[in-house]
Amino acid sequence: MVFRGFLLASLTKWLPTPGAVFFSSVVFAGAHLAPRDFPQLVTLGMVLGFSYSRTRNLLTPMLIHSLWNSVRGAGGVTQGFGNLSSLGDSTD
Repeated sequence: MVFRGFLLASLTKWLPTPGAVFFSSVVFAGAHLAPRDFPQLVTLGMVLGFSYSRTRNLLTPMLIHSLWNSVRGAGGVTQGFGNLSSLGDSTD
């Protein structure tokens, strides 16, 4: 809500919408403190920013962000399950 509801809304007073979306997306990605994920977070930020600027409804980017987090979380869980086959192995 901070990035779309406050930052993006403020930036659009001074910048054209695409520039404001890009700038807020870079700040959004930087706020995650994940350099390896920076490009995809900028992209996600742009999707969220343009969805908000198009609909003027914070619920839209919130739902997209929730979906993103769910998919990312499910990916981490399934990667972790890949190692379950070694749990029953005992070399003692």
